[in-house]
Amino acid sequence: MTFQNPKENPHIEKINNGCIVIETFDLFRYTGDKKLLEKYSDIIKDVTDFLIDGAVEEKDDIAFIKEGEGADESIPRKNDTLHLVTILKSINALIETYRILELKIDPSYERIYKKLIKVLKINFKGKILLPFKDAEKLNTLTFTFFIIMFPDLMPYENIEKALKDCSGTLGLTNPGAYQNLIWPWAENQAAAALAFIKDQRSANHLSKGAEYASPLGAFPEKIRPDGYPVNYWYSTCHGSYVFALNTMIAHSRDDTIVICPALHPHWKDIEFKNISVEGGILVSAKIAKGKIQKLEIKNDSDQKIRKYIDIPGKYLSAGKKKSIPKIITLNPREKAVF
Repeated sequence: MTFQNPKENPHIEKINNGCIVIETFDLFRYTGDKKLLEKYSDIIKDVTDFLIDGAVEEKDDIAFIKEGEGADESIPRKNDTLHLVTILKSINALIETYRILELKIDPSYERIYKKLIKVLKINFKGKILLPFKDAEKLNTLTFTFFIIMFPDLMPYENIEKALKDCSGTLGLTNPGAYQNLIWPWAENQAAAALAFIKDQRSANHLSKGAEYASPLGAFPEKIRPDGYPVNYWYSTCHGSYVFALNTMIAHSRDDTIVICPALHPHWKDIEFKNISVEGGILVSAKIAKGKIQKLEIKNDSDQKIRKYIDIPGKYLSAGKKKSIPKIITLNPREKAVF
């Protein structure tokens, strides 16, 4: 949403502003380009300050999200989980940006971050992180904030409960009195979330969402209860499809590159080139008859990298198991071919 100041429209959701910070910091995470991070550091700081000023309230030893529209466009509530998660990630991105650029940062950001982490626990019921305190069911945004938070903070049990709670007539949809038959983008988000935990059901959800694309490949936002598709060429759905597919092929978190974590079982002969993963790394591979014939990993960043390689054993012949190392070290712009 676009606002002139953080006090404008106080009850309107501001989650997308947090996504601006996350996506801007992702430019660095996926390229390793410090100059790019420096160029956009003001955006990261300004939007984070906007969110803290407009959506966060401090009280004694805790901080929480002020009452406003929920991220699911539903009833107003305090401490909406997705707002809380995106603001936590925004503050963390700002702290990391200043650390990487060797800039001095106001200690208040660390203080607010710790207070928000503390209050996040209020929205848990057992191992399940709810959309807000005392919510009865999870919604499709569970898959979104699982991806944003991965690998921290959210237990895998959330995914199982969300798949159950959001099961509709044709596929995944939000629970409630008014249910659309399916939200194809929710299927894509579920596919991505499952791929991050190397769950083979990922391919089923990607295929389910694709069933409702038009003959020209246009995804609708949703299928209404009367069967009518709404908003073809819905950008969120197209973007989530590409993201899910890339995540199924290769992704990286922290110090590990995960390759082919959740490919469709029918994809025995495929080739992909320059899949971008965290750290400025590009992954390419050729697979024939279900086995990797060629694997290329390139460090496209200006920093030396050292990463673990995680590939399911079923994709490796005896020869490849010996030739592909478990840990790879690459200098800037260097590539390794196996």
